Amino acid sequence: MEWIPLLFISILIGLIPAVIARNKGYNFFLWWLFGAALFIIALIWSIVMKPKLKKDEKKCLQCAEIVKREAKVCRFCGYRFSAKPLSQEEEIEKSKQSGKKDEEI
Repeated sequence: MEWIPLLFISILIGLIPAVIARNKGYNFFLWWLFGAALFIIALIWSIVMKPKLKKDEKKCLQCAEIVKREAKVCRFCGYRFSAKPLSQEEEIEKSKQSGKKDEEI
């Protein structure tokens, strides 16, 4: 019977990392279990992990800000995305070339 209050407290404190992880796009239930079992580790991990990108978002290769997937121009730095989808390597090469042009001007 002495373990019942401890179980109740671990269930409650497991909610803290679960809420943080849910706000970053991760599964609430799995993080609640993780937080209830290993609270300190789950709390630190949930705070330092990066948010997941949503399906309609992408990262700008020039400034690394999150923009809508349909965006043609980054609203933060003005980087122009190509009309046809390029691979990650092609996008990086394109951004390097545009950077060289800016330096020449």
